[in-house]
Amino acid sequence: MNTKDKKQEPLPPVEATASEPENDWQEKYQEAQDKYLRLAAEMDNLRKRFDREREELLKYGSERLLTEILQIKDHLELALQHSATADVKVLKDGLLLTEKELDKLLKKLGLHPVPTVGELFDPAIHEAIGQEPSVDYEPGTVVREYQKGYLFHERLLRPAKVSVAMALSETEEKSPQK
Repeated sequence: MNTKDKKQEPLPPVEATASEPENDWQEKYQEAQDKYLRLAAEMDNLRKRFDREREELLKYGSERLLTEILQIKDHLELALQHSATADVKVLKDGLLLTEKELDKLLKKLGLHPVPTVGELFDPAIHEAIGQEPSVDYEPGTVVREYQKGYLFHERLLRPAKVSVAMALSETEEKSPQK
């Protein structure tokens, strides 16, 4: 017989015994109800606290990252201030140091460049925007990178835009290379 077909019979009312007066039963019921209400209020307060903490984390979670980015921005502002009087080589060296600092921060955050030139073309991480004949690379190998791609931990953030080697035709193989 299916349990859904059975009708549940209500429990018989609890009657006070001679050893347990009716007041004791009511007191125990009132205590249990009070305890239940306090626990329900505590659960509600916990839920509200978790919601507040989650909102704060979303709002202020980037604070440390922004502090590090501001250091890099400061370096760029200094370079711009000195650009009118600085030697081009000095300016270039300063920009290279700033780029290294930014790369270091990005790596620390889990951002890594997608390998490109010399690697086999992988449509999961590369976006082919052209093909080039090449004697230096096998067909299907990345020969040029137009825009860097990045992985955030193991997830692709942006594919690398690349050009892929293609097989040389017979006329190209016989003609001298430039």
